[in-house]
Amino acid sequence: MFLKDHRKPRRGVRLAAAIVAFAFVAAACGDDSTSSSDATGATGSSATGASGTGAAASTTLAPKAGGTLTFGVFSEAASLDPTLGAGTGSVGAIEQTAIYDLLVAYDYKTGKYVPRVAKSLTPNADSSEWTLVLKPGITFGDGTAYDAEAVKFNIERHKAAESKSTFKGIVNDNIASMTVVDPLTLTIKLTSPWGGFPVLLASGPGRIASPTAIKSLGASFATNPVGAGAGPFAIQSFAPKESIVLRKNPKYWGGDVYLDSLKFVPLSNGSAGVLQTLQSGGINGGFLQDPKVNKQATSAGYTGFETAIGSTMALVMNAAKAPFNDAAVRKAIVQAIDPKVINDRVYEGAAIASSSPFPPGFLWDPKVTGTSYDAAAAKAAVTAAKAKGWDGKIKLTVQSTPTGQALGTAVESMLKAAGIDVTVDGTKDTAAVVNQVLVNKDYELAQWGLTFTADDLLYSNMAQNLTGRYGYSSDAMTAGLTALRKASTNEQKVAAVKTIAETWAADNPVASLAHFTALITFDKTVHGVTDSVATTVFLDRLSPRVCGGASRLVPSGRDAPPALVSSATATTSGATTKSDSGWTSVTSTRSRQRGNESGPISTCRRCGSRSCCGAPSRSSSGVG
Repeated sequence: MFLKDHRKPRRGVRLAAAIVAFAFVAAACGDDSTSSSDATGATGSSATGASGTGAAASTTLAPKAGGTLTFGVFSEAASLDPTLGAGTGSVGAIEQTAIYDLLVAYDYKTGKYVPRVAKSLTPNADSSEWTLVLKPGITFGDGTAYDAEAVKFNIERHKAAESKSTFKGIVNDNIASMTVVDPLTLTIKLTSPWGGFPVLLASGPGRIASPTAIKSLGASFATNPVGAGAGPFAIQSFAPKESIVLRKNPKYWGGDVYLDSLKFVPLSNGSAGVLQTLQSGGINGGFLQDPKVNKQATSAGYTGFETAIGSTMALVMNAAKAPFNDAAVRKAIVQAIDPKVINDRVYEGAAIASSSPFPPGFLWDPKVTGTSYDAAAAKAAVTAAKAKGWDGKIKLTVQSTPTGQALGTAVESMLKAAGIDVTVDGTKDTAAVVNQVLVNKDYELAQWGLTFTADDLLYSNMAQNLTGRYGYSSDAMTAGLTALRKASTNEQKVAAVKTIAETWAADNPVASLAHFTALITFDKTVHGVTDSVATTVFLDRLSPRVCGGASRLVPSGRDAPPALVSSATATTSGATTKSDSGWTSVTSTRSRQRGNESGPISTCRRCGSRSCCGAPSRSSSGVG
């Protein structure tokens, strides 16, 4: 049902797909009959002359090793400990994956999970027990064996009572026990059948660190995990507010690492700052998550991996504290805020305004509307809550970015109109807000972003967000999430999502404001980035085929050897339909889109953009 990899760890063997660092590497492609259709683009021109440059000249230059890739992050990672942070590419997952690698990854081209450090991962008949087999001969940087005991130790860190992991709830709810069968084999018994279980090992719990390093480094492990990883890169320096620098791991199990180093830098002004610095040549790639900026980027010719996300802009309410432990107050907050006004004032109308957790066109759209804007009802509810003893005061925390400041101003005015005394704190950068909410849990109402996509991560992400992370819990919500986990057909998933949406509308655990996309993009000198779930990308792979001039990014798994992919299909979202041409009809919100943020588009699974290779297009109805 899953995957098997017969490869042995290799050194000195360059894997498929390339990364070429800006200013250090020149690359082009010869007149290979497959190159023009397989190569994909980071920025600018396509083989069809999308940016007016036309096709590249036919030259042949071998990619050169060396150099540093500098990446502008969406939010600075406060920790490199896999049990801390949000577990997504917007907050540290790309950095952590470069250090620790992953047990498995998801290949959007094939619709299957594929092994990385794992050799195989297979379920029993009803998917209630999974057997993980690791590749032999892999060690962490400190020499500790990467074995079944190490995997068990790391997953137990997420489960621990004292754990602050965002995966704590979902790991405890789903993993009943783990048994080390032999040094390379671990059986994982689940509390109930779950065909989508591999997604856990493709996200936070799949980033395995050396038990020896964790124990010996103590508190310093979070920011200086020396010797703790088995990934393609290792920590060189961690300078808060400045950069995280990783150097290549010369003993990487997967073969030679092409780049000398990676540098992750936080930039001022959020996504706008990332795009500006990318355009000026100060960085080679970046994470954009702002509909205005994303639109500017795609208009300028930047392409990459674009993920449409439900509830991308939201306000989280700390339901563990008064007044947000009162569902009536939470509803009043949602009723007081008009998502359309937020979209107009903050995003110039570029996002999709909605109080529902799911965007229009969502694959499993339950057609349940969220709580509607109703200023009069909000004011009446606030008055009633005050009569019961609430002082009517709340603290709103927003990010210090231009988007955060605009959001704070708009929300403050609407809440004050409802009779709420609002104090706005807009002094913290994105990383500080993340730490305040996830780690310290010291907040009342805070600017936030959720990640609801139509794939196996939907259950994982919703379970993390709606079963305790923000102090909210509900038997009805738990029932809907359980049904979603067990669902194996689209009809069952729609029914489960309907229960979730109806409970959301009744309880208002989060104030959803808008939906838009995350875009991971690079300049045209970068080749061969591959992606997986949770807006994570891999920066370790090399390729014999890169195209100069009309260079394009290589998306997930295109050049992966056949041995990587199982002939059996794991239980996934069913969101894509493969064709012999390599093109895919995408009907989920997880689509690599360019240009317009909604409506039909044509998307290529080879290169992730429209009209790139000249192959016949297929319609996609994904929504950004």
